[in-house]
Amino acid sequence: ACHLMLRVINGAEILSGGGIGDAERALRDLFDQGRAFTRQSNRHVFCLFLDELDALCPRREASGRSHSRIVAQLLTLMDGVDASTNSRMLVFGATNLPHSIDPALRRPVVYVPLPDQDDRFKNVCREAALLALRENIHMEEIDVRHFQQALLLTSPVSSEESLETFQRFHDKQGAHD
Repeated sequence: ACHLMLRVINGAEILSGGGIGDAERALRDLFDQGRAFTRQSNRHVFCLFLDELDALCPRREASGRSHSRIVAQLLTLMDGVDASTNSRMLVFGATNLPHSIDPALRRPVVYVPLPDQDDRFKNVCREAALLALRENIHMEEIDVRHFQQALLLTSPVSSEESLETFQRFHDKQGAHD
């Protein structure tokens, strides 16, 4: 069995300390926590999810010295992940503004597009089946209301315009697939 620890951190949370060096210290503490967890066993995996990465790591030329130090610290910590954790530490970042993130952090990017029509259909079917199962473990039929509920749960939350912006950004950056 694999033991997974997931830490979800909002970029603004890291910045909330306010003091000089607090954000860098918070990042080091998170990575130290990940290294300590992965050392417990070769079956331990640590996932760090940094939400709103654009708030934490804006382009250095467009931000102040404190943000430059934060970007440099995160890059240094990420460079040391493979060696110190035998690749059992994963760092993910999410943003709605990929063009606002410092270019050095965009280099190792893997672009994950939205699912296509076929995958969306499969997601709705899976969600409908799970809804029926959760509702009554002995139910043998999945009916229309389960699909209606599943459609509500899997509906897109991004506009077509914003999706096109992400695709243009991906095409321009040449992110790795």
